[in-house]
Amino acid sequence: EGTQAISAIMMFAPCLLADSQIKFESELIDNGMAELTRLSMEKFQMSVVPTEDGYFIPGRQYYQSPEEIRTENDWGLAAMWITAAAASGHEGAGLSVDNLPKNSPQLYRDLDNINALIYHKFTDITIDASRMPNLATLYAALAIVQGASIRITGVPQLKVKEADRLAVMAEIARKFGQKAETFYDGIQITGNGLPFFPTEPVDCQGDPWVFMSMCLACVKADKPILLMDEHGAEKIYRDFLEDFKNLGGMYQII
Repeated sequence: EGTQAISAIMMFAPCLLADSQIKFESELIDNGMAELTRLSMEKFQMSVVPTEDGYFIPGRQYYQSPEEIRTENDWGLAAMWITAAAASGHEGAGLSVDNLPKNSPQLYRDLDNINALIYHKFTDITIDASRMPNLATLYAALAIVQGASIRITGVPQLKVKEADRLAVMAEIARKFGQKAETFYDGIQITGNGLPFFPTEPVDCQGDPWVFMSMCLACVKADKPILLMDEHGAEKIYRDFLEDFKNLGGMYQII
């Protein structure tokens, strides 16, 4: 993914003998990771200077240990739980997530408009997920288990994750008896209002966000869903299933 590559360059470029410059050909949709990297590097006495079209990185720098550093909690995973709570659609349902930095450059903080769309059972919605790309799989999963139609745009980077998430979600949608197609930056799922629940396990293809999204979408499912790879979330969230259970989710490993 582009932002990960930018962060990698930002971290090793200061150690080069010459100065470096990162120039963007177009505006970054998600510059949160790059900014988080830059701010973290400042704690190690490393200089990365933002410019109008990228970053200027002086060479011949040396990392200096801050002796102690605290990493920020993940707004993306917090947003996943908040979205799942909103999708439950129960009056009075709520979820509190604490220890999140208010002034962080991380995305996933502006969820109100989209969560208002998914609060009640929806039938046909369009979502620009460019500001919350990882949640696109959850939006797709919610549509799949309800037999709803959804068009998700703004997420071309999902094609190069642990799996091609757009292709995986389209394949899952078809297993539920729905039509699905992917395009350059998103996916279109056309539901018939009456999803077919497959009896064979659904293959999440080792992608943690696909696995977690399908688990959380069960809040809207009328029947149990069989998923492959019960360890799928552990790549990024070791205690996902435990937290899922503690928050009222039910599952059984067979």
